[in-house]
Formats: sequence, structure tokens, C-alpha cells
Amino acid sequence: RINYWAYPGETPVFDLSAVKPANERVVGIYVTADYIYFRGFEITGVQVTITTHTESYGIYSYGNYNIYERLSFHDGQGTGLRQRTGGGNLFLNCDSYRNHDYTSEDGRGSNTDGFGCHPRKGGTGNVFRGCRSWFNSDDGYDVLGAEESVTFENCWSMYNGYSVNFTSLGDGNGFKAGGYGSTPADQLPVPIPGHTVRFCLAVGNKANGFYSNHHITGDTWYNNTSYRNANNYNMLNRLSDNVTDVDGYGHVMRNNLSYKPRGGTLVRVNYDQCDIAFNSFDLNLSLTDADFLSLDESLLVQPRNPDGSLPETDFMRPAPGSKILDRGEDIGWPYYGTAPDLGAWERDYIPFPVSDAVWYQYFYPESYWEPGRHPRYLIHGVAEQDTTIQGQTFRKLFRYSLPPPDTLNAVCVGALRESEDRKVWFRNFTEQDYPVPDSGEVMLYDFGARPGDTIRQGLFRGTDYLVVAGFDAVNINGALRKRILFSDFTYSGWIMGMGSERGLLFPSGDVPSNGLWGDLVCFYQDGQEIFHKVSYENCFEPAARIDDRKTGQSGISLHPNPCSGNMVSIEAVQPLSRVILVDTSGRILRTILLQGENSVRLPVSSLVQGLYLLRATCTGGRAYTARLVLSR
Repeated sequence: RINYWAYPGETPVFDLSAVKPANERVVGIYVTADYIYFRGFEITGVQVTITTHTESYGIYSYGNYNIYERLSFHDGQGTGLRQRTGGGNLFLNCDSYRNHDYTSEDGRGSNTDGFGCHPRKGGTGNVFRGCRSWFNSDDGYDVLGAEESVTFENCWSMYNGYSVNFTSLGDGNGFKAGGYGSTPADQLPVPIPGHTVRFCLAVGNKANGFYSNHHITGDTWYNNTSYRNANNYNMLNRLSDNVTDVDGYGHVMRNNLSYKPRGGTLVRVNYDQCDIAFNSFDLNLSLTDADFLSLDESLLVQPRNPDGSLPETDFMRPAPGSKILDRGEDIGWPYYGTAPDLGAWERDYIPFPVSDAVWYQYFYPESYWEPGRHPRYLIHGVAEQDTTIQGQTFRKLFRYSLPPPDTLNAVCVGALRESEDRKVWFRNFTEQDYPVPDSGEVMLYDFGARPGDTIRQGLFRGTDYLVVAGFDAVNINGALRKRILFSDFTYSGWIMGMGSERGLLFPSGDVPSNGLWGDLVCFYQDGQEIFHKVSYENCFEPAARIDDRKTGQSGISLHPNPCSGNMVSIEAVQPLSRVILVDTSGRILRTILLQGENSVRLPVSSLVQGLYLLRATCTGGRAYTARLVLSR
């Protein structure tokens, strides 16, 4: 491969504004070679001198297996980049913007797209990934006449078909995914290729956000977000005569999001001849601005990240509690809730802690209880202390004797790391009762696992394999987190960013087991209590479950208890900041916020007879739990 890369720290600019050959097409870089790698430069000022039908280009490519990365095409009259023939090309993290042919024909720029890709037969495998296209006079992305499939992934398209002053110019589609213009039917490719558009964004385009453009087969549309386009989705097709327009057929649409179109949400589609499900428009969601973290469109043209990737913004990402969370269908891509979210963005993955995290575990070997064997109370934590083993960076894992955590007096029992595939690995520094794999590390968790996966999960007593049954979500500190459930161990799950509900490690010899015989009592991160199992009174003393102790000793008292009336009085020995009432499944029923009062009255008239758990948090951070019995 031949590399044409910008020198580190520099951005070369090819300014073609003075290149004006009379009655000639202008091309900045003409590529016919294969295995070329362009990266890190700009092409600007591409000119048009022909006044009849014509096109100019920043790059015009006929090559195969080329990479175009971190290139910028702007403020010219030509299409930014056009791939004419060839396959296996990757267009990565490129921008094309403010390109308008005001010279030829009527000056509306009806041939100036951000990007074009029109491969001939055999030119398979062309992919656009992480690209942006905005304020181009015609379309953002155009595959008109393509004889092989093209894929768009994580690309953005905004305000195409307009000038920067929003003067109406050319067609103005965000993604024009198909069509053959006036090509005679006997010259059409066989078979007609379908294109794939996934995890892409279309905002404020003059015409359609996502458009099949009279295509003669269906396309695949996964997890796209369309906002404020004339029509957010337009699936218009043609029959095989390439003359007769019909409502869309053969399209596959999953997990797509539509919000506030200026015209139609989904138009020109024949539902009976398409596979359309789990989209915001067929789920009949009543969305509002509150479902999104931000609708600030200025975020879309922010500078890219230092590595060239798209800027990290809150634009149209799901807000906590949004109606687009967990409403999609599993299509084979990672997701972090109980089901994929709708639209181009999945909620943020919560990584496994690498610093300032503490797990409090209560271990009670009830399944093999013997005289003299007593429950153990363990505290494990990670601090900002790295260790490198065989080229891998781990965070040291400590065992503490008493809180608060103090690494000077703690024992380093091992180390943890999370790999890019969402697996958490453990290396043991203490003697073990069981052999260690040749790699010297064992897998504690696999947060990238999918339903049906069989997981070999390291060293612990009992079976070595778990089968993923599915997912649900649990309320952790006021926010929902994904929990992985197993078919053989219904009493234990893995919670994203926290670990097993049964504790971090098996306590005997610190052999990892994901705590299948214990309880995770509390979990702290960055000094904040993230999780507290309601059946325990507190995190910091040698723990005892509520059914082993008298609630009157817990620091709070409830009157009357049992209660057959409509109100319960709560009194505490310390000033209170919050009171939470949950049922025995952990579902939060009541939350009362306080400002240092020592007593509060809790309404219970709407609750049915049964056992409830009340947790009171003091202003100093200490928490108490008590049982409440309602008798009706």
C-alpha cells in the first residue's frame, strides 16, 4: 500500500480556486491505482467552467481497495468525492460541505453532492463510515446508478439542497440510496443491488432525509435518526421497467427514529410488501423534546475528535427515561439495555470501574453449611494503581480489612482489566485452590454476551459454564442499568458497570467466581453509594440481614408497625436526607426527599397488605433499613 499522509500536526490544503481551464471539467485528484491510502488533507475551491451540464470533483476515483481518511472537501463547486468504479474502498471520517455549482445550467448546483458512489459490476464492498455532508447544493450522499451494493454507517447529512442562507438549490436529499435515472430496462444490472444505511443521521435536508430514489428493489435501513427533513423517510420504488413509480417494496426497516418532520414521517411505502417493525413510527411513540439530551443542531458541525472520529455530542441521544430506550429489536449489534435503543445512538456503555470503586460482599455458604463455618464480610476495591503484565495494563485489586478503604494497610489480591470486547479479566496474586489457565488470567464477566451465548467464566466451584437467557434492567441509583440473566442460575445476574449481584470474587483464597454464593451488599464509586441491597441495614458494619436482627436497633423506628391505617410515622436518630420504600422485589414505591428532619410521615393507603422495606439515608451518608408490615 502507498500512503499519502499529512505530516503529523499539519493539514495540507489543496486550493484549486485558481484552476479554471476553459470548458474543461476540473478534478483535484484523479485516482486509478489500487491500494492507495490518503489521509489528513483538505481540497477546497474546486471550480466549474462549463456552463452546460457538467460536474467537477475534489477526488474522482476508479481504484480498488483504497482508503480515504480524514479528508475535507469544502467551499468549491464540485462534488467532494466520487467513486466511479472499483470496490473494497473505505471512506472514513471525511467531511464535505458548502459545495455549490453556481456556474453550470441554472446555477442551482443540481449535480454537486457531498459524496457519490456509483460502482460498476464487480465493484463490491464500498463503505462510507463516520463521514459528514452538509450544505451541499444537491444531495448529501448519492448512489444513483450503482451496480453493486454500497454501505453507509455512522454518517451524518445536514441541510443539503440549501445554501448557507437556506436558499433553495438542488434536490436536497440526505441519503439518496438507489435509482437508475432513465437507464433502459434492458441495461439495468442483474440482480439489482440493495444498499444498506445504518446508524446514520439526517437533519434539516431540503427534501428527504432517507430516500430510496425510485430504486428497483428494497434497501436495508437500521437504527437511523431522521429529524426536521421535508420527509424523514421516503421509500419510493419503481417497477422493473424503470418507468413506473410505486410505493416502496422489499425494504427492511428496524430501530429507526423519526422526529418532527416538516412533512411526512414515512411516505411512499407499501407496508404489506416490506419488513417494517420496531421503528418509532410503527410503535406509535408520542415523543417530545424531553426524550433527548439535546436538540442543538450546532453540535453537528463541531470539530472532530483528535483521532478524526465524529464529535461526541448529546444531540438526539436518548435522555434518561426516554421513550426510545429499549424499544428496538436485536439485529446483531451491541446494545446496553434490555433491547436496542431506537435511532443512531445507543445509550452510553458503562465500563467496569478502574479506580475509586469498592464492593462490599456478604458471603454465607448456606448450601454447604457446617459447624464452625461462619459468614464472611469482604471489602474489595480498585484504586488508581496500574500494573503491567505481559503487555496488558491492569488495575490492582485490594482487599480491605475495615472501611474506609486504605491501600497502605490493604492486601493486593489481584488485578482487573476490561478488554475492548467488554470482557472483564482477573489475575490472581494469591495462592489458589484451583489451577490457573496458561494465560494466567480468568474471565470474570462478559458484558458483550448475547442471549444464547455459552460463557466459560473462570474459576469457581460448580459448573464452569453459563448460558445467557436474556436481559432485563434494574434501577441503580435512580438510573436503569442492563442486567444479564442466566438460564441455569436464576438467582444471580451481572449488572453493567458493577458486576455480579452475588459479589465481586469468591472469598475462599480469592478465587473468582462472580459471587454465586454470596450477596453484594453495597457498591461505591467515586465516593458515592451507587448500590445498596435493601435487605441489609448498612454497608460498613459486619453485615446482617434484616431477618437476623431487630429493626429497632437500626437507627430508625416505624409507628405503627404492623400498620393497618393510612399513614406510618418514621423517626430517626440522625437528620434525614431521603426515605425510600420498596417492595420485596426491589421496586421503588415511594421516595421522600428531606432537608435534615428527624421524622416524616409516609402515606401508605394505596399499598396492599404485605412486607415492605424502608431505607432511610442520613445527611451524613449513613443508611438504615427497616421492615414495614401492612395488615389490611
